[in-house]
Order: sequence, then C-alpha cells, then structure tokens
Amino acid sequence: MSVEIAVIFKRERLPTPDAWQRAVAAAGFNVQLDTDFDPVEFSGFLPATYEDRAGGFEYFFDEVDRSELSAEELARIGDRDTVVSFVTHSDFTELMTSGIAAAVFTHLVDGVLHDTSADDYYDADAALTWGREMEAAILPELE
Repeated sequence: MSVEIAVIFKRERLPTPDAWQRAVAAAGFNVQLDTDFDPVEFSGFLPATYEDRAGGFEYFFDEVDRSELSAEELARIGDRDTVVSFVTHSDFTELMTSGIAAAVFTHLVDGVLHDTSADDYYDADAALTWGREMEAAILPELE
C-alpha cells in the first residue's frame, strides 16, 4: 500500500533543502533530511532519519494541473501553482519521516497539505498540528 501526501504551494516560496531542515528542527521534530539535492530537478527516494532510524520517502516536484481539479479543490488551493508529493510504501519509519517533512514543508511555504488517504486538507498552520498528531499515532508502531 502506498501513502501519498501532496503539498500545494507557490513556486516562489520553495525553500532550499537546508532551510527546510532548519524548519524541521525549529518545529521540534527529530528528523534529519538528506539536504544534498536540487528540490526542482530531483525526483525519487530522498533518505531521511527519524531518531536515528533509517527512513525517507519518494519526492516528486511538479506543476499543479488545474484541469484535473474540482471547483472545490481549486478554491482550497487558490493561486498556488506547484505541488510536491511525498510517497511511502509499507514502512512506518518512512511514513513518519514523510509526514513530518510534509507538515513542516507546508508550514514553511504557506501551502496546503492534502492527506490523500483520508482526503483531508490542512492549511499551513494546521499542518504542524497534523504532523504532531501523525507522529503520536505512528510512534507506538516503532517501539
């Protein structure tokens, strides 16, 4: 089973990987991202750790295809034009790193997080709360 989390944002707000990592630490999460990548050109598995446990996620950068969105979805995302997708497959540490990275990324870029498995949307402020709740829910699975 795959889990996909999409973050929709304005491309002009794209942070450097180092800025993203600093935001993760500032938010109080114990996740280390591999910061040696170009966030526009890179596509594929991005290694990360959660409390020294190997994890990571598939990372995909793309433009929003507005023709595929409903009127409700278009209203949710406003003029945001870019999407980064975080995808994991059947590994709780990978899901943990993916969810935390996506939550912090959303907050950092003033984006909209779409938890596609639940079909829920979170604005930039609610994304950090979602990330903390997701961390608490997954933590027992790692013990």
